[in-house]
Amino acid sequence: MATIRDVAKYTGHSISTVSRVLNHPDKVALATRQEIEAAMRKLDYHRNEMARELSQGRSHRIGVVLPIADTAYFQKLINAMLLAAFDQQYQVVLLPTHYKESLEYQYLGLLEHHGVEGLIFASRALPLDKIAAYASYGPIVCCEDTTGYPISSVTVDRETSLVQVMQAIQKMGGQRLGLTLDRPESESPSSRLTFEAYRTVFHQEPRPEQIVSNVLYMDDGVQAAGQFFSHKVKPTIILSNGDEIAGGIIGYLKHNHETCAVIGQENMPISWSMDFSTIDNRLDQIGKTAVQMVIDREVRHKKFSARFIPRGDLAKVITGNTERRSFE
Repeated sequence: MATIRDVAKYTGHSISTVSRVLNHPDKVALATRQEIEAAMRKLDYHRNEMARELSQGRSHRIGVVLPIADTAYFQKLINAMLLAAFDQQYQVVLLPTHYKESLEYQYLGLLEHHGVEGLIFASRALPLDKIAAYASYGPIVCCEDTTGYPISSVTVDRETSLVQVMQAIQKMGGQRLGLTLDRPESESPSSRLTFEAYRTVFHQEPRPEQIVSNVLYMDDGVQAAGQFFSHKVKPTIILSNGDEIAGGIIGYLKHNHETCAVIGQENMPISWSMDFSTIDNRLDQIGKTAVQMVIDREVRHKKFSARFIPRGDLAKVITGNTERRSFE
């Protein structure tokens, strides 16, 4: 394959002149530009995009490290990132890990060797200090608090909304609460926040029978509901870790003629259409901001406010009103 040196040698012009034709053709005399362009066609020369990116320090590719990509949560987050990147003429490369540290190290290596311009960790298994060790190679953004580390973060104030939900449940009186989680408390920051909110409001630990972990999909919600309702003492309200999961729980309740209030998360259309309460964790804003942080290459921290949206019977009990739809 012909190189820029071959074109220069063929035409008798300098490498810098050939490069100027490629990058600033308006600054080259017309006759010279036409001669060089004709030589490029004859020699079948093609620009080496990787070399150009390395020279500019910009590949316009952002790697998004995430465990999986097919849950409603990550799909909404990814979509926000794709839209934001497209507007800035950037590409998004999805880097799934299934929470394997070896793969996360592999993707950090992409940053080190200029395979991507920056990395966004939507979720992680590696300790933050291990990730931060690669910050000198390019911008890294985590979707969790990274205060104290040389990497950016964009998060949502889940604590406040979760405490608000727990307080609402407490005010209703006599409620038996069930919790679904994506991962156990020891592995997941969001699960830890859920437990902390529970302890803050109820001043005790949730019992094992109140918890079902590793719940990711709607079918998992169905299975979790079956597990809850297999106990002698059944829940009267379930706080799920996603709206589609909540939809699966509600499906179980209807098919098995059980009664239980359900709260979802992420304010997906299904929560409005099925009229159940939810928590809006601002995934659209998180995705958009994470992309901008990579492009800006400045270490900073941004936290959005989550919002509890009571709907249906729960809205009537808590506020006296019903909110049918709320998407921001």
